[in-house]
Amino acid sequence: MSYEHDLRTMQLPATCEDPNGQSGCNSDCLGSEGCICPAGFVMQGSDCINASECECFVAEANLVIPSGESSVNEDCTQKCSCMNNRLICEDYACSTDAVCDVRNETRQCYCNEGYEGDGETCESLYTDCQAVNDAGHGDGVYTIMPTGWPESPFNVHCKMHGDEGWTVFQRRTDDDISFYQNWTTYRDGFGNSRNFWLGNEKLYYLTNQNPPNYELILLLQMGRVYILSLQNFK
Repeated sequence: MSYEHDLRTMQLPATCEDPNGQSGCNSDCLGSEGCICPAGFVMQGSDCINASECECFVAEANLVIPSGESSVNEDCTQKCSCMNNRLICEDYACSTDAVCDVRNETRQCYCNEGYEGDGETCESLYTDCQAVNDAGHGDGVYTIMPTGWPESPFNVHCKMHGDEGWTVFQRRTDDDISFYQNWTTYRDGFGNSRNFWLGNEKLYYLTNQNPPNYELILLLQMGRVYILSLQNFK
């Protein structure tokens, strides 16, 4: 198959490794007269070959998978990958807590809201530190998703005491960060692992999902502990 000349600048020819012509073939072609193949054909060396002759051609989808990338079929039952110009196709299935969808131009399995994972495996997100405690975990940083929270899951520090899981929403260990902030900053939260405020918006959803009775624990560096009980807190 012969090729045709293209006098447009920055014309990148498609190849088996780069069927979309995104990375370019011969750098000395860029910005000058180049060579492109007719539709359905790709450049191999100085010749044009049918795309179906590429090692990573998927006949069912009539596409060539770029080297190092993967593609999932329409019903998310098969995933094909191109590794070193070798096509590898394997069974693929969505978790019962996931959906087959196209997002950001990528078809794959996506976990439902309230779950996290790669789509094939999805695990329920904890709603708060009490849920973390109920699952048998100890102190640490965990990713949670409060009921109704409209944004992405976020990390919190959890402190366990017996069968109770406490969410640390403020920590001040030194003067590294100023707590004299405006309303917007307090709403969104700020700080680092040593000094932080979780955020008013997050606290609203955390307290709104459970019964209106809470206890606040204040731990001072000198070892003192203060407990404040809040009844019908809203």
